[in-house]
Amino acid sequence: MIKIIIVIEGADLTGKTTFINELSKRIKNSIKIKLPKVIDLNRNQAQIERLINNAAYVEMDSEKNVVWLVDRFITSALIYSKFQKRETYLSIKDIESKNHLIFILYASENVLRKRYRERKDTFFSIEEILKLNNFFLNFFEENKNRLNGRLFLLRNDNKYDLIKNIKKIEEVVEKWMKKLKK
Repeated sequence: MIKIIIVIEGADLTGKTTFINELSKRIKNSIKIKLPKVIDLNRNQAQIERLINNAAYVEMDSEKNVVWLVDRFITSALIYSKFQKRETYLSIKDIESKNHLIFILYASENVLRKRYRERKDTFFSIEEILKLNNFFLNFFEENKNRLNGRLFLLRNDNKYDLIKNIKKIEEVVEKWMKKLKK
């Protein structure tokens, strides 16, 4: 069995959940995994990994190739800890040690402001969301070469971007499937 874990990262309002829902319709044998908000990524990494593993094996036949779609993981834990000035035991080495494909979604300031006005159920102010969006962009710039072709940046402002980004991920998954079969 080949297992690929795709982690969709990004600030609030960048469209992660919508993106994962659309992506799961397109990728065969995919499983959507949304980590419960009650789990603190900084303190319970082992618990989270067990949750992901259990979810995948319950829902899929282990003989099939599987693509797991995860809504936020270690990258978000690092960025949100930095943003909130909290201690964390996680580091970039925790990301390097995994074989995940990480896609960071970002949106333009105008789009984030529009989504914020429309949604109003976010924990953060619009200024904080814009700052977090920049934290994710900076993380990408600082680490794109370090993660050996496993870190991608995707602008997600509209339906056209959504379709283009899904095609990009499908291409990356196909490439990784071939690579892992060798």
